[in-house]
Amino acid sequence: MTGLKSAVTWVSSLALSLALVVSLIGVWGWLAYGSPYAIPALARRQVVIVRPGVIAVGQIEAGHQYRYDVELINLSTKPVTVNGYQSRCTCFSVAENLPVGLPASGRRRITVSVNPRASQAGKPLAESIELYLSVPSARTSISVEGTVARLTASP
Repeated sequence: MTGLKSAVTWVSSLALSLALVVSLIGVWGWLAYGSPYAIPALARRQVVIVRPGVIAVGQIEAGHQYRYDVELINLSTKPVTVNGYQSRCTCFSVAENLPVGLPASGRRRITVSVNPRASQAGKPLAESIELYLSVPSARTSISVEGTVARLTASP
C-alpha cells in the first residue's frame, strides 16, 4: 500500500510541476509578447500573428461589402512590413494601402473587406488571405469563414 501511495504522490507532483511549467511559459509569452499565443507561433517560426486568426462572418449577402478589423502582432524585435496579399477569391481585399509597417514587437490594426459575388450565393465561404511580409519566406494568413445567403427573387 505504501508503494501505491508513493507512486500516486510522485505522479501528482509530476502533473503539478508540468502544469506550473506550462503556466509559466504562457505568462512569459504574455509578458514578453503581449499574447500567450506567441509561444506556439514562435515555435512555428511565425514572425507576425493575426488576432482573430479566423474572421467568422456568419451569413452574409452577395453584392454587399463587409469590413472586419484584425490586429497584426509583430513577434520579432525588428520592424516588419506587410508588402502585399493574395487570395484565391477576388471577393477579399485589404482596405489599407500597402505596404504598411509594424514596429518591432508592435501591433497594428488593418481592415479586411469581404464582398461576395452572386455566384457564391448559397455556398459556404471558407477562404484565406495570405499576407506577404518583408521577412524572407515569412507569411501569415487571415481565414474567413461563413455562408453567402441565397439570393431571393424580387417581386
